[in-house]
Amino acid sequence: MIPAQPACSQPCNRHAVVFVHGIFGGADTWTNGAVSFPELLRTDHPFCDDCDVFVVTYPTKPSESPKIRLTAIGQGLAEQVDLLANYNSIQLIGHSMGGNAILISLMFTKFLHQDAHQRFTKYKNIILLGTPIEGASIANFHWLAERLIGDDPQVLALKPITDNELPVLTELALATIDLKRERLMLADIPIATAWEEKRLFGALIIVPQQSATALGTEHRGFEKDHEQLAKPANQCDEVYQWVTGLLASGLGKSKPTYNCPTN
Repeated sequence: MIPAQPACSQPCNRHAVVFVHGIFGGADTWTNGAVSFPELLRTDHPFCDDCDVFVVTYPTKPSESPKIRLTAIGQGLAEQVDLLANYNSIQLIGHSMGGNAILISLMFTKFLHQDAHQRFTKYKNIILLGTPIEGASIANFHWLAERLIGDDPQVLALKPITDNELPVLTELALATIDLKRERLMLADIPIATAWEEKRLFGALIIVPQQSATALGTEHRGFEKDHEQLAKPANQCDEVYQWVTGLLASGLGKSKPTYNCPTN
């Protein structure tokens, strides 16, 4: 979680990067064996020497309680990001439903703060990895939902677009973004999306391309399954390099280069 008094307790020239996991996730969403996506970024010298990396978590696994709705997750995330107001810039990375939480947090920030337009000027990137913007196909597999989810309210985010609360909330978030562009002149929040090209367990495309790319100005498909999108093995991983290239633009830096083997 983001500490109540992060490193920039006063205005500073450091940059915040926030990771937000999805359904069934946690801090382990970002781990690949002994490797952690956030830790790769923290130790990416000198590229991210002036970055502070945060991992936001919330109850989401079937064994965890209390269960909370997507709206509450989004509101909680907005409150967490408020703690980063002293940073020079804020960039958010969401995997799966974590991306939906990010979009909904924008809605709460817009509606709860009269100075939302000023706050949004610090948002330099929103990166969505396999986010079901239009609902995910996995929700059609009712046997999986019954066995792993039961009546968990978070599964609403993964149900078909006609069945859940997500389209309404996403539309509100999009309306906020449209309002931002038209009236508040905050058009500089780039949104980039990635989608999976491999089937999870060899059977399931969790979030199809159409759903994952329904929002944003930059899109990229990867030969990975839904879980692998969030688990780069090293700095030579194509997802890691794509994300750091996007972060570099938000940091006002050149895209980092890595000493990687060539095929």
